[in-house]
Amino acid sequence: MGDAKMRCNECQQLVAKYTTSMKSHWVKKHKDKNQPAKKIQAEVNSELSEPKDKYKRIQSALAAPLSIPALPINSFLHPLMRKLFHSLNSNYELPRSFATLKIFLLDQYVKTQSKMKADLSTMRQRFSITCDTRNTLDSTLGQVLVEMAAENRNARDQRRSQQPGVMSWIRQTLNKVNTASSVGVEPLKLWANMLKTDAKNIAILALEVLSIPATSAPIERIFSQAGLASSKHRNRTSFDLLNSQLVVYCNV
Repeated sequence: MGDAKMRCNECQQLVAKYTTSMKSHWVKKHKDKNQPAKKIQAEVNSELSEPKDKYKRIQSALAAPLSIPALPINSFLHPLMRKLFHSLNSNYELPRSFATLKIFLLDQYVKTQSKMKADLSTMRQRFSITCDTRNTLDSTLGQVLVEMAAENRNARDQRRSQQPGVMSWIRQTLNKVNTASSVGVEPLKLWANMLKTDAKNIAILALEVLSIPATSAPIERIFSQAGLASSKHRNRTSFDLLNSQLVVYCNV
């Protein structure tokens, strides 16, 4: 049994009763007539892909400031930072999770690393960032390292020789302060008077310690929003994450 046929209303030619065959016949034989409507699926997909691409561009751009080594990632979780991003683009919501922001940075790190490898693979001559000191005995780097090691060793030996005398001097200074305090002299005033003496550095340290309030309330207020403070004391970045930050930051 043959394939089903149908007759074209324009030219009366028999055409296989398949959508593809009918469209092909219409396009070839009747170009001057109204052509069949194109599929709108591709157009719809292209429109839908635009916001996705825009989101990726924002995500890639966000990875750049996330890579700044001196700026804690937690600062992007602060409500004021979220308010800033909302003002810039209300359709984009800044992630609320540290792990998500970290993933953005690590993804950018992988892309940057792949790009660097691709660029290096196209180079005719491979360059090394290290010096081969095993085969070159008079290497400049080798000489510098030897000289630096000798200088550090001499400085360390000198500090060790001076350490007993310094410790004895510090002990004598503290004994003077303790003796004066035992007869009613205010320690803060005593250390303040020593700022113009040879014990200036010890006096500064003592005043900083003695000036700390007895209550920890001010400290608690500073760190009341755990993880959101941008103080250097809260910036405890792991080595791997810091390495990723530096790679992305240096290639932005």
